[in-house]
Amino acid sequence: MTSALILTLILAVCGGSSAAQEHFAAGAELQKQGQFEAAITEYEEAIRLDPDYRDAYTNQGAAYLILDRPEKATQSFGEWIRLGPEDGAAYANRALSFTHLGKDLEAQKDVERAVALGIGRDQLERTIEDMKGQR
Repeated sequence: MTSALILTLILAVCGGSSAAQEHFAAGAELQKQGQFEAAITEYEEAIRLDPDYRDAYTNQGAAYLILDRPEKATQSFGEWIRLGPEDGAAYANRALSFTHLGKDLEAQKDVERAVALGIGRDQLERTIEDMKGQR
């Protein structure tokens, strides 16, 4: 899976406690270097320190998706949605993970919600169709 399929990867430190921010920043740096397992460990620590650290769930989900672990990605993106239900990118990313799992009905529901929240339908649907072709 190419990193182009990941619609959102937040690399700036936003929100969270100071210690959680440090772990998030370390995870983002590791993720940029392609060290996804180590990045996930840092995001897990950021989340442990601040369970409402939305950006940590965002990047954690992206890392899981890149590592071909869509079940875990779906869980992370679900937490992102729980914490930011009006964030269209969260639904778009979860749609990708649902597609990877072959859960096309759930993916389509998330596509519709993402589009309603301002995500472009054409690009998202092209990406999903590409993913379906890789299954």
